Amino acid sequence: MGINVTIESEDISVSKYLKTFCKKNITAILQYLHIDNVAITLVLTGDEAIASINSNYRKKKGPTDVLSFAYREAPTPMADGLPEYLGDVIISLETAQKQAQEYNVPLHDEILRLIVHGMLHLLGYDHEQYYKKKQMQKKEEELLQHLR
Repeated sequence: MGINVTIESEDISVSKYLKTFCKKNITAILQYLHIDNVAITLVLTGDEAIASINSNYRKKKGPTDVLSFAYREAPTPMADGLPEYLGDVIISLETAQKQAQEYNVPLHDEILRLIVHGMLHLLGYDHEQYYKKKQMQKKEEELLQHLR
């Protein structure tokens, strides 16, 4: 049993400190939500790579800040001891930097907000409808308050 977090970087250099920061906070989110025996992958990348993914999978032009690809729609029974793979969260550090400047917050705060947002998508939260958006925003605020 446990939480398995894989941090990858694509097309950019990412410090060991930032990778540790991300892994620690993803683990803290899952522990706070009482979710165990799972695995996720966080990919830290730049605008060019995330724009390509955004175009290929969402048919949207240009970069975005965070994308989430849930492995499944509902919990999947797993063999004893094997972690359930939740999916991938992909964050553009370039867009995160721009947004941090725009919102006048430290980069790590913006990255944390994007991690929380992406993780909630993996856990089934959505913001396409008004009431679901409010539900997701409330959970984001709860998690961010816990993590700070």
